[in-house]
Amino acid sequence: MDPAELEAAIAEAPDDPEPYLVYADWLQASGDPRGTLIVLQHHGRDREADALLEEHRAHFLGALAAFAPPGGEGRRTAERKLELSWHLGFIREARIGWPPYGRGQARREAVEAVEALLALPSSRFLRHLAIESVPAAGGAPDFRPFLDAIAGAARPPPLRSLFVGRSGASWTIGPIGGLLRACPELRHLTLRGGALSLGELHHPALRAFGIESQHLSRQNLVDLRAASWPRLERLELSFHARERPPECDAADLAALLGGDNLPSLRHLGVLACPFADDLARALARSPLLPRLHGLDLSGGALTHAGVAAMARSRLAFSHLAQLELAHNQLDDAARATARGLAKHVHVGLQEPPPPPPEDDA
Repeated sequence: MDPAELEAAIAEAPDDPEPYLVYADWLQASGDPRGTLIVLQHHGRDREADALLEEHRAHFLGALAAFAPPGGEGRRTAERKLELSWHLGFIREARIGWPPYGRGQARREAVEAVEALLALPSSRFLRHLAIESVPAAGGAPDFRPFLDAIAGAARPPPLRSLFVGRSGASWTIGPIGGLLRACPELRHLTLRGGALSLGELHHPALRAFGIESQHLSRQNLVDLRAASWPRLERLELSFHARERPPECDAADLAALLGGDNLPSLRHLGVLACPFADDLARALARSPLLPRLHGLDLSGGALTHAGVAAMARSRLAFSHLAQLELAHNQLDDAARATARGLAKHVHVGLQEPPPPPPEDDA
């Protein structure tokens, strides 16, 4: 029996235990402990499975064993984090991170760890990956080498979800075109950081895309407007930059709200938006709005003026199944008005409205 065919059967139905068990028979006949691991995990014998993983640590983790904390791959140390979740003999989910203050050798070690993870036979069916904080290099924290490691892997795993990033204005991410091309099965992608360089965005299967950035720029919105993702259902943009002026405005977002490159979009989130009142006016005129089931404008600077603009176009919003407006700057009257805008409106807690401008006189 050809092991490549057995692995192909697993890849075809990764949630069906039967192909794994057929592969386990072949592996056990070949003396490979992975066969026993598949059987133990299938029967829920977790302690025995953990003991087998520890006994054959080098076999299951290869070069990654040098980076994994001993005593179980769900643990972390002060120097690094490597958390692995196993499913029927293979790593299903991985979270990896290093302290951001490490430099030089620590950064090379972090990149090598990601490369080792991706090259590992145990990662053949890796579906969920999170790359969190990574060491800075030359004072500039940058996730690009880690994205390049995924894009350049000889055999990229069939990732379904990927999280890359860390909160902080200095962290840079992108471009991501090579990453998208290397991961055709990707369904969910979230980027969190400072400056983003998105570049060409094309993915025929992506369902959800999220950005949380302190430097969301006009060019980022241009790239999003030019993106080709016919099956994208969920788009979330988070600004999180109240301490600095935004690098784009409602007019830039209005072009994206044209929606002709987002035919499947059903949920839109524009969170922590500093120009939420202007955005509310633009949304009321957007051809994208009628297709949405959910709209999230939480955490921004929405005031009574923005809610009043939405109320004047009440019919445009009334079809929404969910409208999220928590943690804006709505007074009691605006909250009452907001509750009648859609089928279900979550107003929640609100932030104090900004003080009126001081009179120079």
